[in-house]
Amino acid sequence: LALLFWAASGLFYFGKRSRLSLTLALLTALSAACWAFYLNFPRAERRELFAAGDYAADALRSVPPGGVLVGKKDVQVFSLWYEQTVEKRRPDVSVVAQGLSASAWYRNTKRLYSPGLTLFNLHSGGESEWTAFSAANPGGFYSTMDAELPRGVPWRPVGLLNELYSGSAAPAKPWAYYAMGRLNTDYRDFFDKDLGTSYAQALLARAVALNSAGALGVEGLEALRRTRMFDADIPDAPLYEGFYYSARGDWPTAQARFRESADVYERLLLLSEKYYSLPSLKQGLAAASAYAWLNYGVALEKSGDSDGAEKAYAFALGRNPDLADAHYNMAILYWNRDWPRVRRELEETVRLNPSHAQAAHFLKQMQGK
Repeated sequence: LALLFWAASGLFYFGKRSRLSLTLALLTALSAACWAFYLNFPRAERRELFAAGDYAADALRSVPPGGVLVGKKDVQVFSLWYEQTVEKRRPDVSVVAQGLSASAWYRNTKRLYSPGLTLFNLHSGGESEWTAFSAANPGGFYSTMDAELPRGVPWRPVGLLNELYSGSAAPAKPWAYYAMGRLNTDYRDFFDKDLGTSYAQALLARAVALNSAGALGVEGLEALRRTRMFDADIPDAPLYEGFYYSARGDWPTAQARFRESADVYERLLLLSEKYYSLPSLKQGLAAASAYAWLNYGVALEKSGDSDGAEKAYAFALGRNPDLADAHYNMAILYWNRDWPRVRRELEETVRLNPSHAQAAHFLKQMQGK
């Protein structure tokens, strides 16, 4: 708004020189306004955008009567507050802002309209605070996908949320009544993209749970496909899809999915440099990307591309020099071709991972000979 006053002042003094100058200035300003309207109106028009309301309604549907729901990020928390305060939906659910839970003023305010709720420090408090909170509020404990949970807190995905500790029974098929179909993935801004990411994280968690149970199947593949549709920057979705196809011997498809996962990691690493992310975040991304490159190399090797596999393993070690399996795979790649190289790779594998049974077995055989 401040710039508008300066622009208007400049146009005014420019126009005082002559009537022609004023006409040209007005035409230029009008053309610029029309051009800006043409470029921005499709993204500024919100008539068919229901992301916030749909997300909040779906999240509240996942909570049993009298449950507690903890959220962290502003978009998710404010959407839930709006749904309860303005739309009067599910007033029985206690929505807690994780980042505010340690603040005295927030606790005092919360007592006014949730007198039965006992708050603990869920922001900087550790596992003990979460355990005490769960014991003090036994109606069922849930968190949004964006909430940050201490390492020791047990959880399982339930629809759009995580169920913490031992809550009430969750609906058998939570996705049946969700409004994901109305979420336009051509996101207008970071608000609805943030909510789309929450749906993507929930879908991925469902697929991972199915995979752990050995029942990924059609439902899990559909969840992974939707994950990538809602947020293309989640590398685990194509990674798990690659696992599915590699377990069935479909190495060309697995190769494509593993490479897609590796490319997502590379894109995230570039963004981490661009936005000056913390070194710990960059290191975590690099280490995770190495696992994707490792699996990509395995798929290349199984497809008969030994040179491509070697480059992938080497790239994985560049991203994470402590990845023992990359050295082991390199040893297998050079089997019957370069025995000194095989020995070095096996020795490095055992050095990095002394419990690597296969590497230790083959190394012992080589030493015996």
